[in-house]
Amino acid sequence: MFGPKDLPQAIQSKLIDALTKALDDPATRKRLIDLGGQIPDGARRTPQALQSLVESEVVRWAPVLKPQEAPAK
Repeated sequence: MFGPKDLPQAIQSKLIDALTKALDDPATRKRLIDLGGQIPDGARRTPQALQSLVESEVVRWAPVLKPQEAPAK
């Protein structure tokens, strides 16, 4: 889940709690897994873990997504 950079900590905490509750609900877990989703364990549900994941994915995919120079004619 993403939010604005300056999202107040109190709102972040409420969103994290609600997301954790939803992801721990057996019916929700089953539905997400049935749809092919992967549910991260509790340690990977923190804002810091998401930031780390995003940063590593940017490094991983930036070379693929970087526009290539057109060959000289």
